[in-house]
Amino acid sequence: MRWIVFFAALAVAGGCLSVLISGASRKRSAAVLAPLSVVVSAGLWALCLYLYARRQGGSLNRETLFPDWLSILAWAWAYMLISLLVGAALGCLRAGGLRAYFRGCFGSRWRRLALGGFLAGSLLLTLGCAVLAGTAPPSPLRFSEACCCNFSLLKDPNTDEYEDYLELENTGGEPLFLGGYFLSDKIKKRSLFRLPALTLEPGAQLLLWADGTGRSGEAGEDAQSLSFTLAPGETVYLSSPHGILLDQVTLGEKVKNVSETRREEEWIRAEGTPGESNAEAAEYVPPTLAAPVLSRPSGFYDGLLTLTVAAAEGCTVHYTTDGSVPDAEDPVFPDALTLTDRSSEPNLVLNHPTTTADRSGVVTEPVDKGTVLRLIALDGTGAFSEVVTATYFVGEQTFSKYEGRTVLNITADPLDLFGNYGICVTGLEYDLWLDGGMVGDAPYPFYYRRGRLLEKDAQIALWNTAHEPVLAEACGIRLQGDHTRAQPYKRFRLISRPIYSGSSTFSAPVVGGVLCHSFFTRQDTSDLIPQMLAEGLGLGGLDAEPAAVFINGEFYYDTYLRECYDKQYFLSHFNVKDSDLILISNSELDVGTKEDFAGFEALMDYIEQSDCADSEVYETICEQIDVENYAQYMALNIYLNNTDWSMYKNYKLWRTRKKKDDGVRDGRWRWLVYDMDGCTWSASKYGYHKAEFDAFRIAQPFTEVPFLEMPLFRDLLKNGDFRATFVRAWLDLMNGVLTSERLTPILERYGASDDTFWLSFLQKRPKYAVQILIDDLGLDAESCFLKISAEQPEGGTVKVNTVYPSFTDGVWTGRYITGFPVTLTAEPEPGWRFVGWRGVSDSENETVTLTLTGDTRLSAVFEKK
Repeated sequence: MRWIVFFAALAVAGGCLSVLISGASRKRSAAVLAPLSVVVSAGLWALCLYLYARRQGGSLNRETLFPDWLSILAWAWAYMLISLLVGAALGCLRAGGLRAYFRGCFGSRWRRLALGGFLAGSLLLTLGCAVLAGTAPPSPLRFSEACCCNFSLLKDPNTDEYEDYLELENTGGEPLFLGGYFLSDKIKKRSLFRLPALTLEPGAQLLLWADGTGRSGEAGEDAQSLSFTLAPGETVYLSSPHGILLDQVTLGEKVKNVSETRREEEWIRAEGTPGESNAEAAEYVPPTLAAPVLSRPSGFYDGLLTLTVAAAEGCTVHYTTDGSVPDAEDPVFPDALTLTDRSSEPNLVLNHPTTTADRSGVVTEPVDKGTVLRLIALDGTGAFSEVVTATYFVGEQTFSKYEGRTVLNITADPLDLFGNYGICVTGLEYDLWLDGGMVGDAPYPFYYRRGRLLEKDAQIALWNTAHEPVLAEACGIRLQGDHTRAQPYKRFRLISRPIYSGSSTFSAPVVGGVLCHSFFTRQDTSDLIPQMLAEGLGLGGLDAEPAAVFINGEFYYDTYLRECYDKQYFLSHFNVKDSDLILISNSELDVGTKEDFAGFEALMDYIEQSDCADSEVYETICEQIDVENYAQYMALNIYLNNTDWSMYKNYKLWRTRKKKDDGVRDGRWRWLVYDMDGCTWSASKYGYHKAEFDAFRIAQPFTEVPFLEMPLFRDLLKNGDFRATFVRAWLDLMNGVLTSERLTPILERYGASDDTFWLSFLQKRPKYAVQILIDDLGLDAESCFLKISAEQPEGGTVKVNTVYPSFTDGVWTGRYITGFPVTLTAEPEPGWRFVGWRGVSDSENETVTLTLTGDTRLSAVFEKK
């Protein structure tokens, strides 16, 4: 009712002002202009109110338009201005022009009084707005929590990720409409993000996810996303609809799961409690004492090693040797500590039966051991230092076997690895079920669980083959892979994050000579060799470094340190920033937005529903997919008989969000080789000889359908251009990278020269591969040989399609098929020139294209300039 009365009073006052200003002093004129003035003024004002409310995302009500006295005064001033303008406009119409109107205005006492009253009222309203705008009125809305390091507290329902967040609270006794309030991380741009049009009940909280997308409630009203992200050291501001600063909070340094928390009127740093009361939040206490300093650095030592430690005055240093974080209950570091070779001592890492479901993972025979020291300084008042971790390998006789080998030690709390809820064990529930007679279904083993909650703190130390230190820093550790989780020896993924080391990349290259965000361990070469065979094809590939891995100083296994397809990989190898990256793995989005994934699914639907034989359809597909990359990807996996791969698992594809250039950053989808260990799975197990197996038409053990029935591949093969592209890719792989000559240096590089499987397979496969290609693709063609020679091999080389033949024996022989073109390019060395081709073609052009009709021999002739 008060809203109606207020509106009516303003309308009448504004109408009267309009009449006076218009000069309608006579009754007849007033009778006409007064109602018109009221209607027009009130109508224009109502339109302004409506547009403002709509822009705010709310309705035409008091909460949206008049949340405070400043709003009331501002809108009253606006209405007076509208009334003045309407009155002046009507006055001009009545007087017959602007000049006549102003002449009449100053000749009328009433109009002079009206104008004076308007100016006086405007001045008062302006002063009132200025006073109110200069002070922040008490507001029930305020920050209650801000977190820039939500590691594992709560997931954002929109992204299913642990996004940073802000939390607002209505501390008043009345419901509060939020439409029109603003959040920003820039003091000069306070209206950066407008709060959603929601009503917050007394005592209620609103969680806002700082993912930078600005989405509003895709997963419900509680899943609001900010249009900006949070960073340590910055300040976030809460402002009223008029830009008045109501509250602010400054973010501290990144500490895992620690937030800026408001408890009553005081800000503290505490463990985050998103969506919950802050009353019970555990306060975070940072280390304040200087870290203790050991007398010798980590590394390898021939004989006995005696260590001393230096610490701040008045501090006591406590230490552990099992990888756990020391506290006041642990031993005090002595004046001098002598380390010896501990290899004969009982195993502490390999003696946990709970690492396998059948309890078969215990190793009782002692393995090589170093000593891991973890130290902390305490002063008796509750203050403490950072934990110092050092690793020592003592004993020349024991550790001489590691000369020329990369060595990695992983230090982690034994409870995080092997405790009741350690990442390497079956878990307490499973243990109780096993000890209780295995009644009912077996609980899900704990080592199968994944995600941030299963990432633990670790410290790694890495030495190169000369045993020079490469890096020593904190990181996160998780299990990696699938089937090895149930085996005694686990695969680990090591991850660098700012919360551990202050950086999202390790401080020195671990694998491949480039900085990485993460790497993992994998013991065999079954996945490594096929990926390295594909090196240089634009299909990615994860490099490797042989290494001996220790856990808490105890030898665990010989393995390979491998790259990961993470954001840093794409930056290092393709110069693609994470903000421009879209990555899909196993039919799920890894990097990007839901809109990016929806676009990919729409493309797949378009291909399936269209006639790919149509040239326009194929051209549209080529604009969005690098079809040559896809042809190589399919040819590689089929040729190598990958038995554990399909359109739905063990694959990755990526693109840049925007077109950056004409190379790999052109915005088109590209595929990556990934998890190819299925190429080497036992032939006898499935009853076929690997080299002669036809993977096109026969579904393999772990593929859903034969490859010719895979939707995308099946549809693209309907197009003649793609069929030609695929045939060329198949033949080029067979004659180029998938040869025994290419394999030998790869096996030597990774210490796998005794691997007989790959050598045998690559030597035998071409005999069957050409006929399989002809039969399964229904090609009107026959197998044939192409022999290329160079009369002066030192004068240059020849490129056959994408293959660079080797002329070590004077002649290179490749297998091809008739009816398909082959492009040859002569490339002379500096100081030489190409004379011409001799054989089927006598062209002098450096590049010729031949359609083979049978066995063909050709020579390239070079001569000195």
